[in-house]
Amino acid sequence: MTLQGARPNAQIRGGAGDGSTALDESCEGLALAVTRARIDERVADIGYVLDRLAADAAGFGALDARLDLDRVAVIGHSNGGLAAVQICDDPRVSACANIDGQNAAATFGTGTDPVAPAKPFLFLTKEAALHPVLAEAFEARGSGGYRVVVPGAAHDSFTDGPRFQPRLLPFEGTADAVMTVTRGFLVAFLDHTLRGAPREVLGDVHAPTDVLVEVYPLQPGPG
Repeated sequence: MTLQGARPNAQIRGGAGDGSTALDESCEGLALAVTRARIDERVADIGYVLDRLAADAAGFGALDARLDLDRVAVIGHSNGGLAAVQICDDPRVSACANIDGQNAAATFGTGTDPVAPAKPFLFLTKEAALHPVLAEAFEARGSGGYRVVVPGAAHDSFTDGPRFQPRLLPFEGTADAVMTVTRGFLVAFLDHTLRGAPREVLGDVHAPTDVLVEVYPLQPGPG
């Protein structure tokens, strides 16, 4: 598909794959502080990129014509997903997606108070169960919140890594199915939030594995 005119923009941030070793359980408080520092660093990186895009586009007409900085989404996996949520309140960001990033505030960043972003928000995860406090946070934010659960996934299944592992047979497996679902729902979410496609596009995503989709606020069941 060829797109004409200014493009929406999506920043993608990775998780904690920096080769660091796990800290001892007795250092849990320190580990949390380190994790928060890493996420804050990623948030600062994203802000810097947005600043540079705006500055460079302002001084270069050809780039300015290709970028639509009024339609920016930030997407991240693991700690990168928490960073995406952290910066979602930035007025330059229109939407955010967290791919299986969780900590003390669960899916909503590095704070201790679970408050869902006010902007359109997608949480893509392997966890079928949702703590009642988090369910309340999703409900409290009103419309625009989406939770997509892929029960057959592992944390790394949302990355390319598992697809490069040796296979006995040349057939698509779980890793391929999870990647298809991940790409499909991210594209649908961005089409809806940045391009104005109807919300029903999320129901048209090809899913070669089991998927649960929750659109908030949840509608009461019949009867």
